[in-house]
Amino acid sequence: MTSHSKLYFSDDFSPEKAKDYTLLIQIRNTDFSFAVVYQNALLAWGNGYPLSELITPADFIHFLTPTDYQKVIIGLTPLVFNIIPKPLYQEKHLVQLVKLLDISETDKVYSQTLDTDNQVVFKDSNEVLPTLIARYPNHQIVFGYKGWLEAIVKTEPVVTNLYIDVQATEVHFAYFKESKLRFYNSFIYADPNDLAYFTALTTNELQLQPEDTHLVISGDADISLGNLKDFFPHIDTNPIEQLQQLPSGITAQQLLSLAALMLCA
Repeated sequence: MTSHSKLYFSDDFSPEKAKDYTLLIQIRNTDFSFAVVYQNALLAWGNGYPLSELITPADFIHFLTPTDYQKVIIGLTPLVFNIIPKPLYQEKHLVQLVKLLDISETDKVYSQTLDTDNQVVFKDSNEVLPTLIARYPNHQIVFGYKGWLEAIVKTEPVVTNLYIDVQATEVHFAYFKESKLRFYNSFIYADPNDLAYFTALTTNELQLQPEDTHLVISGDADISLGNLKDFFPHIDTNPIEQLQQLPSGITAQQLLSLAALMLCA
């Protein structure tokens, strides 16, 4: 458990009704998040827990061990990936693309549609997935931030917005022009200074002026943004509400990238 771990569950949750629920799982490098959703209501949410709990549930046995969930959407958040414009993507070149991922013998490679214009190729260590695949027959495996990107596109993003999703040790950036993805990348960071550095690095690469750029942030509400405000005067919380029925104390932006996995179903 990390210092940013969170847990919520509703008294309305029942393992016996799992066949009516959707289970969302977002796997990161060292931890995972999960949510159980019924229609548009959040029944359970856990964030920032070690992968060992996902493989052999102990604290979350009631939420993670039912095998008959109606849908299980598993979002993988790889450290290394390649996004290729569809006009340039060809299956026959996949072997060359895979070499760029520096795969090992045990890694599993995925090639998936990211959006209408792009293909994403990424790898997974295959340490957790075999257990989940065996446990959940109704599973679907997707690129971890596919839903987040799709949710943003639906809002018709403007060119002055830089979208950021902040987790305990990872930060994800996305930039759009004419509602088309022009940039997506992620970084591992250690402290607020790193967060500011990677934000500045991204805006510099995109040739965006800090004073004119609006940072639209989602993710862990407890993460300190440090001195970001010293360089970026326009910082807003992402207003997207993927789930309409949230309990008091939980905001939509906190679990946006997780809840947006529903768009991948």
